[in-house]
Amino acid sequence: MPIARAQRFLAVCLLLLLLLPHAATAEALRHGHGLLWQVGYEAKPVAHIFGTMHSADPDILALPPPVVDAFRTAPSLSIEIILDETAMQRIGAAMRLPKGQRLQDFVPPDVFSRAAAAAEPLGWQPIHLSRLKPWAVAMLISMPPEDIKRKGASRGRPPLDLWLM
Repeated sequence: MPIARAQRFLAVCLLLLLLLPHAATAEALRHGHGLLWQVGYEAKPVAHIFGTMHSADPDILALPPPVVDAFRTAPSLSIEIILDETAMQRIGAAMRLPKGQRLQDFVPPDVFSRAAAAAEPLGWQPIHLSRLKPWAVAMLISMPPEDIKRKGASRGRPPLDLWLM
């Protein structure tokens, strides 16, 4: 799906969330409100929007019955991105700064030091961070250390969004 088309699709989904939300049995969701939305409009078929996490945590993969039912009865599935090898390479390239640039050229020293300290328990060294764009570092250090450790022990279980795909 071209990027512009994907962005339009996401914008429409967000607009629908704002204008037509009907929480699908939110009380039944184990993690509270806001994961599964039911969208309906006049005589149109009901659609669902499900927010996923990039985690292989067994608790995350244990979907509540309303979510399982929504997936089983859905005639189609639309996802944010198909994470094949080509997409992963493009994402990796997009995360890196152009040759000759360093993250330290864009952020104050104390910000780089704090980012390096936050990334160290995740196995990232400052030299690796220095090649990444600020948004990529923010994304990496926002991942809980437990998820990083779990990846080694997940025995090939994909994160929820890839599992659903």
